[in-house]
Amino acid sequence: MSSNQDAEFTTKEDWLKEGDAHLDSTGRRSEKALAAYERALQMDAIFVPALSGKALALDQLKRYAEALATSEQTIQLDPTDVRAWCARGSALRGLKRYEESLAAAQRAIELNPTYAEAYCVKGAALLYLQRYEEALAACAQAIQLDPTHTTAFISKGNALSNLNRYEEALAAYEQAIQLDPTHAFAFNGKGSAFYNLKRYEEALAAYERTIELGDPRQVVALCNKGATLSRLKCYEEALAVYEQAIDIEPTTIGWTGKGYTLSCLGRNEKALAAYEQAIQLDANYWSAYEGKGFVFSRLKHHEEALDAYEQAIHLNPTAIRWNQRGQMLSRLKRYEEALAAYEQAIQIDPTSRDAWVGRGEMLIRLKRYEEALAAYERTIELDPRLASAYVGKGDALNALGRKKDAQRVYQQARWL
Repeated sequence: MSSNQDAEFTTKEDWLKEGDAHLDSTGRRSEKALAAYERALQMDAIFVPALSGKALALDQLKRYAEALATSEQTIQLDPTDVRAWCARGSALRGLKRYEESLAAAQRAIELNPTYAEAYCVKGAALLYLQRYEEALAACAQAIQLDPTHTTAFISKGNALSNLNRYEEALAAYEQAIQLDPTHAFAFNGKGSAFYNLKRYEEALAAYERTIELGDPRQVVALCNKGATLSRLKCYEEALAVYEQAIDIEPTTIGWTGKGYTLSCLGRNEKALAAYEQAIQLDANYWSAYEGKGFVFSRLKHHEEALDAYEQAIHLNPTAIRWNQRGQMLSRLKRYEEALAAYEQAIQIDPTSRDAWVGRGEMLIRLKRYEEALAAYERTIELDPRLASAYVGKGDALNALGRKKDAQRVYQQARWL
């Protein structure tokens, strides 16, 4: 604060107004907001509006424990201060205490059902709790109350993205950008929507704009940029971006992205070392184990690949992980176990064509040809243009002595 401002602002209300003027959803002026609130509190240590403002500024600065303590101090002084309850909810979310964050937001809504920010805090908590439809409803309520609430549109986009409704998410981020063309989070969300829509050039432009608008040292935006460059097969550029991100702050995302990029460049040993760095940071980061499995598989170290995939399954048991386990067991000629893995994948996702193909292959290996034929027919129902499914069906028919039928199916495969 300048000496001119010291002369101009003579009351705690002046400093409160100054703090509120600097407090916005971008967080770019949080330090100035905090300084102004501190000046107000020097004049009156229990000035509730300045305390709640201070809590919000601390939250934006990611000083979550301090933000929580300040919000609780404010609530003790005035249990009806809605802004303090919102600050409490945001701080608890930052501390990964999501159920408590949701409860705080709900209390703010009870105190003032027309306060849009409270619904934003609620929506954010619901997002982290993976209750995406409810999060979307909370954001819609915030927008209805305040159609100029930029953060509400960003949160709406985040909820839609998690529901795989990427075109709608993109529209929400665009609305946020119209309201505030300098909001880095809106551009980051826009980049993610483009990325998921496989529009990688546009995603790259959005992520670069994110970095321009926000802190150029922000690791998440750099890692997103690296992932997009990898998709565009610009591996050396992606590697440089990941290394820049790691130099700023070593994260699991940065090391895993580096590992993937190195594997794409064929630098397998260095890729394994990068994945190990990610695991050292977080032993429960399943993506790093999956990356290790891929590299070991490429190196034909099937036992090591199987071990890595099993660790990934333990942490994130999806159909894709079980398919990977099946592939490794098949290469190790452990066909019964591979079949069980593919059947587990089908149980999780009955529409997984890779699981049905794998099941068919294992059944042929085990000479269970009628069942193999049924598996390939199911695969063809799921994807009528998958040539390998027709080849597998032809193999099953051949094994059953239905040579003419097999030849017809092989011809269909050639047409594809």
